[in-house]
This record gives sequence, structure tokens and C-alpha cells, in this order.
Amino acid sequence: MHSIDALPQLVHVVRRYGDVGGMETYVWKLTHRLAEVGVNVVVICEETSKVRASKIRVIELPRGKLRPRWKAMLRFRRLVDVTLSKEFQGESLIVHSHERTISHHVTTFHGPPMAPKGYFSSLWWLSPRLRAWEKMERHEITSKGVQKLLVVSELVRQQLCNKYPCLNTDIMHIAMPGVEPLQSTDTASASFEPSQKKFLFVGKEWKRKGLIKAVEIFSAYKSEFGNATLDVFGPDASGLSWLKKIDGVELKGWVSSVPWQEYDILIHPASCEPFGMVISEARREGVGVLLSELVGAASLPYRGVAVVPLELSVERWVRALHILLFSDYKRPEVLWTWDDLVDFHLDHVYSKVEVIPFVTGHCQ
Repeated sequence: MHSIDALPQLVHVVRRYGDVGGMETYVWKLTHRLAEVGVNVVVICEETSKVRASKIRVIELPRGKLRPRWKAMLRFRRLVDVTLSKEFQGESLIVHSHERTISHHVTTFHGPPMAPKGYFSSLWWLSPRLRAWEKMERHEITSKGVQKLLVVSELVRQQLCNKYPCLNTDIMHIAMPGVEPLQSTDTASASFEPSQKKFLFVGKEWKRKGLIKAVEIFSAYKSEFGNATLDVFGPDASGLSWLKKIDGVELKGWVSSVPWQEYDILIHPASCEPFGMVISEARREGVGVLLSELVGAASLPYRGVAVVPLELSVERWVRALHILLFSDYKRPEVLWTWDDLVDFHLDHVYSKVEVIPFVTGHCQ
């Protein structure tokens, strides 16, 4: 059982601090839940939402105009180190980073590594951008001051171990994103007439999340089984004019909350998805999920999920979709909540960190 009183000050580092999806929502939920149970939380960021818990101290760094992105990250990590030295010199604290920073005790790796071992050709070294990101990534996870390395899925753990065979796996833990717990009022998703099936795709980064494949699957299903629709949430309409020519597909744009109760199945044939929070969100609402094996959440034992290897034919995907529609997917499922994530951090991460008064660069 965790003891809040025994914990020192906890500093989280993230460039964008807000409930805006993906990694940022992960950090937002985690830090707010930690503050609610009495942990002294500080967040160092470059941009933040104005609506946040009053218990959390936010240090907002000046935003730079550096381009490209790797130069902006170099600037950010340098300012973070300066801020840690200025604000916390000599204090006992745990630094938990979600970025490619310099000084931290704990880091959460939210995405896949840059590329698998052996992927780059010798010409890779001619790119300052790739060299910079590679160096920052390696420093983030292998520096001697890193005491805990958290990853969001078994998929990411395997990718990191493949790329860094000498990685200390004793300090690695899987810390998956959560969802809100089910309430007594939560019920199964709405039932639809067999003649009308409603599918959806969710994801701003639509190429990586498999929109093109999702449309192919939908079109093939509609051609074989009849009346169906596919609503696309997240992507901006610019560059997706081709979707307007496909019967039954409608662009919904970005929304703050997906109306899950209106849909049957989420189609998510992503080619690279470290976890896929949308999978857990869909299952919480009783929406079935058709996804690829390259989604981190595919390893979770959900009943209402069908996992299909990405390389299989569209016909095989349609067959899996058809079978899923006749399964017991409408019953809501929650396997891991945000409170579970907080308890995990308190019991298995922060309580295991050796804390000494902070001195600039001591985490290196």
C-alpha cells in the first residue's frame, strides 16, 4: 500500500500540458489523479490549458519559434534543466519526464523508438535531424540516472528491447493509459437494425492510424452486405477530398467527445500505434473494435475486439468484421482505469526511486 506522506515533490515534464488527447491526456489524467490523492505535483511545460487543478503548480516556459521540431526539442530540454536547477536546487524531488529530456529519474516512453535496430542505412548519419533525435532518445532511456523506464504497452517494450539489446529490463514496467471507471448507469451501446450498420474511424494522424485501409474495409463490407455508413472523426478535411466521393463516408472533423452510443464498430487498422487509447474508450462504451496487431492495446483481453494482421487481404478483414458484428461486443468493458494507473505509479514506481537532493545534472 502506498504512503503519500513519504513521497517527495513530484515534477512532471511535458511540452504541452492539457487534456487534448494522446500522450498529453495521459499526463493530464495522471497528474490530476495524483494531486487528488495528496501528492505534491509540479508540471514543467511549454504550453498549458488554463483550466486545471489548483493543487498543481505549473511552470510554463517561454515558447520558442525554433524550427524544425528537433531544434525546438533541444531548446526545451535545455530550458527544463535550467528551470530544475533554478527552482529545485538542493531539494528532494522525483523528476518524471514524458519528453526527450536530460535530467530525470523516471521516464515514460509513449511512442515507438525512431526505428528498429539496423533500419537506417549509412546515409542516416548525414542527417542532423535524425542524429539529434537518436541521441535524445538514447539519452532519455539509457542515462545512468534513469531509475524507472515506463512504456505504454508490451508492443513498445518489445520494440525498445529489439533496438537496445543492452537495455536494463529490470527497470522497465508497462504503464498503460486508463479510462474512467464504469458507473452503475452505464449500459450496453444502442442496438441498430440489421439493415443499418454504423462504423467509425477516430484519429487525427489518419495515415498512421489506417484511414485508407479502414475505407477499403468499409467499402468492401458495404458492397457485400449492404447498407452501412462510416463516420470519420479527427482529421481535417483538407487533403481528404477523395473521401467525399465514397458513398456512405462522412467527415466529422475534430470533436471534444465522440458520440460512441451511435455506433456499432470502430475500425482501427493502424500501421503504428503504441497503445491506442481510443480502443479502451470504445470498449468502455460497448462499441466493438476491429484493429491490427500493430496496436499496443491489441494485447489486452477484451471480448469485443477482433485483431487482424495488417498484411491480410481486405476480404479477410471484412470477414472478421462480419463475425464481430454477431458477437457479444455491446457489453461495456473496462480493464484498467486512471486510478489503477495512479496506484501503479505510487506502489511500483515512485516508492522505488532513490531520492537525493537535486543537483544540476545529477540524473545524467
